[in-house]
Amino acid sequence: MYFLLTTSLYESKYQGSDGIQRNSAFNGNYVINALFGQEYQLGKKKENKKQQYVFSFDIKANLAGGQRYIPIIPVQVGPETWYAKYDYDNAYSEKYKDYSRVDLKIALRQNNKKSTLEWAIDFQNLFNSKNIYNQVFNTRTGEVSYTYQLGLLIIPQFRIEF
Repeated sequence: MYFLLTTSLYESKYQGSDGIQRNSAFNGNYVINALFGQEYQLGKKKENKKQQYVFSFDIKANLAGGQRYIPIIPVQVGPETWYAKYDYDNAYSEKYKDYSRVDLKIALRQNNKKSTLEWAIDFQNLFNSKNIYNQVFNTRTGEVSYTYQLGLLIIPQFRIEF
């Protein structure tokens, strides 16, 4: 069995040429990571046995403060024409919702005398969390929408070590 818990609390600021201290794009304020896993030996352990099987799983969770961004002020220049004016006076004063993700990996390992075979399935972003990647401005409607990071991703794996 193994586990790991890490936490970081931080503040990332910069000072512009105007002498005012502001948040930087990287000021999410915190990151929490947790990992737990366990291995189970299948069958009885014998020294003269040619093969031994091990079943394992691990679960990993991440929670982090949202990424900072520059707010957009929509400006209409025609009936169906808009452009994005970035509000640099309030740069990085706002942030996206917090980032969260849980991964699960289940594996079966076959230990041989001179090699190891492993079959696994990795469920990344298990709960299909909608984490914001960036904002997108629509020049026809003047609306701001979001592009999201990848949702649930299932990765089958096979590995040979010798």
